Amino acid sequence: PLTFDLCRTDTTSMVDFLPWDPFREILEDNQVYSCDTCFNWSKRILKVTFIGMISLIVLACLVTSKISLFFITSGMNPHFKFRETPSGTNTHKDVNYSSCGVPTCMTFQERPNNNIRWIWALHLSMCVPYMLCMVKSIWKVTFKTKTSPDWGTLAWVLVVESVHSCGLFFLAFLGLPKLDVFRGMLTLCAIGCVPSLLRALTLSKTSKKERILDALSAIVQFAGMLAWMLKQVIDFWPIPVGVILISVVWWENFIDKYHGQFDFSMTWYERIAKRLTNHRRKVQKSQVKISIFVSLWKMVFSTGLLLALYSPSSLPWGTGFNALFDQNNFKAHENTGGIVYDWLYVFAAQSVPGIICKYLFTLAVRGSMQVPCIAVPMLLSTPISLGVSIWACYDCNSAWKLNAEDSLFWNCFSGHDGLVDVLLYRWGVVGVAFWVAEMWTTRYLWFPKVERLAKTGRIFTMPRYCSLMLEQSLALNRRRNDKEFEVVDRKTLPSYSTALDNDPDQNQANMKDVKINVKESRKVVPKIYCCATMWHENEAEMMQIMKSCFWLDKDQHARRMVKDEFGLKDDLDYYEFDIHIWFDDAFELHMVGDKSYSVNKFVKQFCQVIQDAAFAVHRVRIANLDKPEKIVTPYGGQFKYTFPGGNKMYVHLKDKMLIRHKKRWSQVMYMYYLLGENLWARRDLSSKQKQITSENTFILALDGDVDFQPDAVRMLLDLMKRDLNVAATCGRIHPIGSGPMVWYQKFEYAVGHWMSKSTEHVLGCVLCSPGCFSLFRGSALMDDNVMKTYTRRPTEGIHYVQYDQGEDRWLCTLLLQQGFKVEYSAAADALTYCPEGFGEFFNQRRRWTPSTFANILDLLSSAGRTVQNNQNISTLYMIYQASLFVSSILGPSTIFLVIVNSLNIAINIGKTWSFVLVIIPMVLYILICLLAKPDVQIMTSAVLSTLMAVVQIVVLVGIMRQVASDSVCHPNTMLLIFMTGSFVIGGLMHPQEATTLVHGFIYYLAIPTMYLLLIVYSICNMNVVSWGTREEVKTSTEKEEERLIKESNFKSAQSEVMAMLPISIPDNKAGVPINCGSLCRCLCCLKDGRSDEAIELERVHEELSSINQRLEVLLGEDRAKQVVENIVLSHTESEQNEEEEEEADEEGEDSEEEKTEEEESQDADKDFHPLAKGMKWITDKALGRGKIGELDDGEEDFWKELILKYLYPLVKNKIEEERVTDQLKDLRNKCIFAFILLNVLLIALMETVSFSVGTDSSLAIKWNCTDPILKKSVEVELDPVALLFICVFGIIVAIQFICMFGHRLMTWLQIMAITAICPPKKK
Repeated sequence: PLTFDLCRTDTTSMVDFLPWDPFREILEDNQVYSCDTCFNWSKRILKVTFIGMISLIVLACLVTSKISLFFITSGMNPHFKFRETPSGTNTHKDVNYSSCGVPTCMTFQERPNNNIRWIWALHLSMCVPYMLCMVKSIWKVTFKTKTSPDWGTLAWVLVVESVHSCGLFFLAFLGLPKLDVFRGMLTLCAIGCVPSLLRALTLSKTSKKERILDALSAIVQFAGMLAWMLKQVIDFWPIPVGVILISVVWWENFIDKYHGQFDFSMTWYERIAKRLTNHRRKVQKSQVKISIFVSLWKMVFSTGLLLALYSPSSLPWGTGFNALFDQNNFKAHENTGGIVYDWLYVFAAQSVPGIICKYLFTLAVRGSMQVPCIAVPMLLSTPISLGVSIWACYDCNSAWKLNAEDSLFWNCFSGHDGLVDVLLYRWGVVGVAFWVAEMWTTRYLWFPKVERLAKTGRIFTMPRYCSLMLEQSLALNRRRNDKEFEVVDRKTLPSYSTALDNDPDQNQANMKDVKINVKESRKVVPKIYCCATMWHENEAEMMQIMKSCFWLDKDQHARRMVKDEFGLKDDLDYYEFDIHIWFDDAFELHMVGDKSYSVNKFVKQFCQVIQDAAFAVHRVRIANLDKPEKIVTPYGGQFKYTFPGGNKMYVHLKDKMLIRHKKRWSQVMYMYYLLGENLWARRDLSSKQKQITSENTFILALDGDVDFQPDAVRMLLDLMKRDLNVAATCGRIHPIGSGPMVWYQKFEYAVGHWMSKSTEHVLGCVLCSPGCFSLFRGSALMDDNVMKTYTRRPTEGIHYVQYDQGEDRWLCTLLLQQGFKVEYSAAADALTYCPEGFGEFFNQRRRWTPSTFANILDLLSSAGRTVQNNQNISTLYMIYQASLFVSSILGPSTIFLVIVNSLNIAINIGKTWSFVLVIIPMVLYILICLLAKPDVQIMTSAVLSTLMAVVQIVVLVGIMRQVASDSVCHPNTMLLIFMTGSFVIGGLMHPQEATTLVHGFIYYLAIPTMYLLLIVYSICNMNVVSWGTREEVKTSTEKEEERLIKESNFKSAQSEVMAMLPISIPDNKAGVPINCGSLCRCLCCLKDGRSDEAIELERVHEELSSINQRLEVLLGEDRAKQVVENIVLSHTESEQNEEEEEEADEEGEDSEEEKTEEEESQDADKDFHPLAKGMKWITDKALGRGKIGELDDGEEDFWKELILKYLYPLVKNKIEEERVTDQLKDLRNKCIFAFILLNVLLIALMETVSFSVGTDSSLAIKWNCTDPILKKSVEVELDPVALLFICVFGIIVAIQFICMFGHRLMTWLQIMAITAICPPKKK
């Protein structure tokens, strides 16, 4: 939700804090946070209302489920129901009483087989959960790739579930019909007898008191079951047998994980626990596919049991096979015509509450509302159900009779004079003991520790529930130990070979064999590295991100204080973080070896903005922010700041003369620094500890102008915690700015997030987690084929498009191909500035569009491998993405034909002239984009966009006229209404973003521009690989100066490389070695007898010529090594001359009496690190008055090695540039040819088919439909190609619309979960 900076309108200017100017301008809290306060109160009120509604609905469902169950079982009783009358007598018919008041078994019935319909009602109620579980599992398997179980695991589960089904039949079909409603409800409380026994035998570290109470609970329940057997074995044996068999199914939830190794000294229970733990792990690994087999098996097996029990007429309860399917047995009375549906009503009342309750149970747990919404209703459901049944049985009126003739009712307890005798009789005491034992066994419901938005596997041990025993099924199926949940399909780090660890063998173990559960992983406090890349951001943009960082520091400090003050060990929202700002091209352009350069104006601006941002957040001046520690590094420089909350911020200044620049290489820097050097290279961690630490280490990728709140980071972190296979999560990006282009982008971003990203999240994985605000998991980035592949240099034309034009999408593609998941949180809002000018917008999309196509093609081309590796991506999901890709490619032709047809309808100029009127500008535009300069292309695009906007008004008139003539039931009209309605409903489902619907009209006017002109412009300029945005405009003088400096540096580097080419020709004929520095080594092997000295010298000459031709290509790599060698050499020379400099300093101190400021600065340089000596920028007062520090030796060596291996600066050369330019142009030509060919073919196909419409040889499809408005039959005619496109596009929009609903529900639940009803008061 947008709760920040929409109301924070403070624009505090830079405060100099002069002694005579202490006055401040501070906005009041009610002005600054008025929107936040209003929205927060709305969320709290909504959460309280939601909790109350869920609690009441769950309670009503539990009570209704119990009451309806005993309606059905009482209907299966061969006796007629009876109740107490005002006179105190019992109204009944042919009823005999036993000594305890229970009607005895009678062989005589007034009408045989009156219970058939109730038998089927009970059976269908039992099968409904199995059907739903199977459908849901099939859905998951359809859009996800799930692990298949082995035959042993499947057989084990089928046996246990078969035992459970047998128990249900014994208890529900044979036992409960013999009981009255009171004893029946209390008997259900004893279903947890086996779980109670397992808890008493548990190996976990529980107190002695709890162990005793667990044992007592088990004794009470088993003793109660024996009481049934002792009373009358013949009549009541199905009750204890059924209860015990049913309770076995929850063994998985009450067997603690056994961590020891199997040996013969183990006790019998330890051996059983060990084996059951292994079975549980195998079941959990393939739970989804097992559910399909189990659900189908239980429906078939249950039906077989029903037929086996009731088909034989010889059994006491048998009805005969034919009677089970006799239609007359579904009538309530003989004189009733047709089937009486009373049993269907009761069946619905029994099964529907189970569906609702299971769903609300899941929502409550995910929304951190388990105690009030689940635990409390389950505590009250049995007493309330008993109270309702007692009141109904002893009420005098007949309002409870569902059928006047049949007197449908419960088996009421009778044989005693008063209600007190009923409640205090022997079975009442036993029943109360059962209820207390059940509450004690399920006490874990009151102490949930599962994370927000937990997956179903984290909530329930099994995805199935039992609708007949709904309360007990949900309570015992709720995972007892949230911390012990074991992640079996987690991605683990590969076993890298390294010598950095103290234990030489610890990294030789395969980490894929390491089994780690959530309990171990959650012991590690999440560590977040906020990494923002900056380049040429303005002051307002820098202010945004710095204010966000200070808010994050304030939030984390408050949580740390609470954690330390109250000693909280399980604070799920606590995290630690550091901030790293990476400045690209942070220094002025300078000569190689020159140290008299300074940082650029953007770095100085950033140093000024820090104090302003801190003042805007804390309302006080932070003194130490003026004194950052400054360090000269091998890549440039570094600032270290300490925030008020104690967190650190590191500002890394990149010198493009020392290290490779641009955003992707900055990301490579912080990935290898934070994950490689600071994590994997640590000597104090074992492989298992590195795995756990990396899973809890996150990189928050930010742009230099993003604005977010701490709650947004927490919501991204929630998605990471709920699934360890999630590699990245992205938030809802809101573009900000002013002007028509911004208005268009607001609606475009809104629709894209509402529909596309939500659908990707629900059906599979999000394809792009934008680098402006995304959270990445460290272990995922460290996996094979991710971080290492991300360092790949572009060598081919397609590489420049895929790697550097859309680096965030390429990184996500690598993660998806490796098997990880990328998710989207609509509740994690972030604001970022978007292009406000037409040219800047086109250049941005010119960069995004080809990279998007390239990455999607890469993903589709590797679809087989990706589906196999990634459990969250299925073949159907790939088909969905392929459909979108084809729609994007063929979209221009569709827009073209819509414009042509609309012009023809609106202004009646004829279809041919409409076609010519549109095709001529498009052909000219393509030629301009291929031949003209970029400025001319942008200007032409702007002019055509304006004309197209005017044409869209004409198109709107044409569409309205066509809708009026075609009627509402025409496919074109229905698709238009459906699309418009989906956008409107989507806006209403996002109330805070509903105002973006106002910009929908601008979006409509820009459709030809964005889906026709922009696509053409992007593909025609695919060979342009410049960034396109935030590029500083330079004067001709600056450009000439930059050119001269680059030429000078190039010549200097060339001479250094040539000096590194010693050539020697030995006297023998073994060979002639030729070295190019340390990288080029050419060996001309001249064997004896094959060549003489003349041939040998000729070949040497050829090799030298080849080296000269390739010199420029190899120059960048040689230059990088030379730079590093110069740094190392300067460091060595400085150490050798250190004593001489110190002696000179001592002599100077005796002779000097006064020193100027410049001289003091020069003397201070003598105490600097060797890299910092003589550096002008480090003494710049505009950067603060902090001390000058130095890197640790290990970190300095790391940067040198990283630069040498991956990040050496690439010097441009003509040969390489020409080769890449030719490849890019060739790629561009191929793509534009294929693009034009496909669209022309589609236009020709659709126009050819449409010309035949209305003729005798028409290919059109015709059908009649009734117009709901005109109330008359209308003949609809449409060509098959158009109908196909409408159907495909309509299906895509329908899928997105449905997925938007599902994702929106999860978003709303996350907002409710993170909202505190009683937040701490601000002081």
